[in-house]
This record gives sequence, C-alpha cells and structure tokens, in this order.
Amino acid sequence: MNKDKKQFKPFVSMDTVMSEVTIVSIGIGILFAVIFAASNVYLGLKTGLTIAAAIPASILGTGLLKGIFKRNSILEANLVASVAAVGESIAGGIIFTLPAIIIWGHDLSITSIAVITILGGLIG
Repeated sequence: MNKDKKQFKPFVSMDTVMSEVTIVSIGIGILFAVIFAASNVYLGLKTGLTIAAAIPASILGTGLLKGIFKRNSILEANLVASVAAVGESIAGGIIFTLPAIIIWGHDLSITSIAVITILGGLIG
C-alpha cells in the first residue's frame, strides 16, 4: 500500500457498540414518513411534482433525537431518515399511478388502494 494514502477509518468502528434499531428511532421515522407522505401527496396532486424527504427528515430526526430524547447515535438518525424516505417514495408511487387507473375508468375502493399501497411497499 502506498504510504502517501491514508488508510480508511469508518465513522463508527466495528468494535463500537451503538444503538441503531430502537422503538424511538422507528417511531420517529414512521411519524416523519406519514407527515412527508401526506405533504407529498398533496403537493404531487396539486402541482405534479414531489419533494425529497430524506434531507429534511435527517435534519429533523437528528434534532429530535439529540434535543428531546438525548440520544447521540448517528445510526438511529440514519434509520429515521431511511424510514421517512420510504414513506415519501411510496406516496409518490401512489399519486402517479392511481389517478391513471381512475382515468381509465376503474373504480377504486379504499380497501383496494390500501392493498395496492401495501403490495407496492413490500415489493418495492
């Protein structure tokens, strides 16, 4: 190995024990997913475009985790941002496909919309 190059050192080393998947981080992520999904559905149906929720969710999630819950784990903040981003992307999938199905003349019930949304989220 060349001596001029620095050896890579990860931010969280392998021997560091940090909390990652906790009830708090999943709960905050789901809360942000619902908020950003609702705002993206409204914005997408009004204007035809959506916003990315990962950056605002990571900023707000880190602020909540450090400020209110007194947790200082970058891994928990990463999980919050990831869960929130999944919520807004599922909302984007809904608002760009379901109106087309309605325009084709198919009737959609709340149950069928929920099933389509859940299957789309599980399949990816």
